[in-house]
Amino acid sequence: YLATLLKKRYHIPYTTGLIGVFIFLLILSLSSFGLLLPIVIREGYSLFRFLGEFIQQFDAQFSAIGIPLDITTLRQFTDIIPNLGQATLGFLGVVGQIITYVVLTLVLGFYMAIDKIGVYNISKMFVPHYIKDDIPNIVKKLQHHIGKWATREIFMAVIVGMFMYFILAILGIKYAVFL
Repeated sequence: YLATLLKKRYHIPYTTGLIGVFIFLLILSLSSFGLLLPIVIREGYSLFRFLGEFIQQFDAQFSAIGIPLDITTLRQFTDIIPNLGQATLGFLGVVGQIITYVVLTLVLGFYMAIDKIGVYNISKMFVPHYIKDDIPNIVKKLQHHIGKWATREIFMAVIVGMFMYFILAILGIKYAVFL
């Protein structure tokens, strides 16, 4: 959608505009992860430490009163806290998977946007013979509408994420970035 828009408004060739859009999205995605990852790790570590201390105090208070609690469940949770190094590596592994999926999605989307003939030929395999001549128009309309939808979804996700962070930060809630 954006490459078509660049072509119409600024007379930039479709392929060049598409390459520019994908490079911009790749840089934006990787820089967002790079900027937010240290903050999320630091806040997540602080939050888990706080929760571990809170559960231990909670356990101590109820034990002092004489109210029995299911100590094994609480101990299982607090035993996780010292192993935060392992949890952090697991978290980084998940982040690596997310980055891989984002990059693969961008690469596959780029390939599908550049190789229109391949998309048309693959699409022809799944439709009845009397519709095969309309495939280019159908694919073009689908690309346009899906492109507009995806652009709006990304925009909304960024706006909602920033809004939630600012609201949590204004309210003074700890771990706003992590949450």
